[in-house]
Amino acid sequence: MKALSKVTISALLIVYSFVGFAILSPLVSAFTKNPIFLTVGLSFSLFFVLTTFITSRFVDAQWKGIFSRAEEEEETKIWLLLHSLFTFTSGDVYIYTALFSSFAPLLSPNHASFFPMTFMAAWMILLLSTIGLWALHLIIGMGYRWFCRGTTLGIRSFSAVALQHLRNKDYKGMEYLLKAFLLFKDCLKHEELELQELNNAIRTTRCFLHFQTKIPFDNLQKLALELKEYPSIERLPKTLSTFNRSKQVQWTGKFTTIERKKRTILELVVIVAVVLSGLTFFPETARSTLLEILQSVGSVENMQIIMGFFLVFVTVYISSLIRPYALNPFEAKKLSDVS
Repeated sequence: MKALSKVTISALLIVYSFVGFAILSPLVSAFTKNPIFLTVGLSFSLFFVLTTFITSRFVDAQWKGIFSRAEEEEETKIWLLLHSLFTFTSGDVYIYTALFSSFAPLLSPNHASFFPMTFMAAWMILLLSTIGLWALHLIIGMGYRWFCRGTTLGIRSFSAVALQHLRNKDYKGMEYLLKAFLLFKDCLKHEELELQELNNAIRTTRCFLHFQTKIPFDNLQKLALELKEYPSIERLPKTLSTFNRSKQVQWTGKFTTIERKKRTILELVVIVAVVLSGLTFFPETARSTLLEILQSVGSVENMQIIMGFFLVFVTVYISSLIRPYALNPFEAKKLSDVS
């Protein structure tokens, strides 16, 4: 790995560590009763999102950053590693950190009154930091258009590892190929284009992943090989058409793709009920304090809780955008020998 890439990864790890501390800063302030930690955490997140977001606005769509002089193998390896770092932390690690940071005061009767402040601040810092990290990855050349979507490097990288696994008859290759398909679909959607053969291939790949059947690895390899050359895809539509009409996949044509339905009112009620029932595990004094806060309509504490819930919904929504393209860092490490 080139020196520039090593320096970039080291710098990113430092930034991610600061973000983790910032999310925990409201909790530290609550337990030490020293507002300086919260001030530092909020100041860092605000400065971080402003500087990275404004800088990213000057980055051209074709900007490749640290990948500009990387060879194909090196490019794939670095992109997957950095992508896994962003999707794993922003999609899982930081969300659990924010949950701990915001609800931990309720576990201590002496600190339960700090809950509204920690709840709002932790999720505000998480949201700002996630946007800042996305912008930072734009600056270094990851190619994200809207969080993890629409990246040329991502399509090529996932296709490359999919091809490697498919050659070894490894089912894992279909998961990476599906991610490449989804990224490609996002790119087409951005340009107000649609390829029906691609939608059929996505449906077929999902069927192979969820049903026990004979997998046409050779045909899937051809798709990965063509997609690996993105954006040079002149032959891809024909390859997709041949794949979708092959005998091995005809049975999947009986299935149709459906959009995920929005949460119903009943589902939202169930979620709220689960959260409220979870509060029964908190100490009685902490629950009493929380109830007093909620009963004080119009109070600062009540407004903080309402704002906190709004930030939670926004953050979870962003996480849902990241999740289809997420990659575990341990998986990325295993893929370091991609050829």
